[in-house]
Amino acid sequence: MVGFREKIPPDAFANTITAADVRSLFNHDSNYVLGRTKSGTLSLVKDTKGLAITIDPPETQWANDLIESVKSGDISQMSFGFRAIADE
Repeated sequence: MVGFREKIPPDAFANTITAADVRSLFNHDSNYVLGRTKSGTLSLVKDTKGLAITIDPPETQWANDLIESVKSGDISQMSFGFRAIADE
């Protein structure tokens, strides 16, 4: 099986977190916006481990259900989407 391993440098997102309007989405679905940098409901900060995020989710039923799933441990991970500027 041929594959690859992603290796992302610690500063890869430095420009994006200061310049872009980033959205936090549930399941990468733009119908479920958890937070957005432009509105101040999503904060992205480079820290010693990489990228720290803080989300102030909307007061909606689907977001409240999601929060309960996270609290119960049914959902315990997250992922992120990105576009590679260069790869090798």
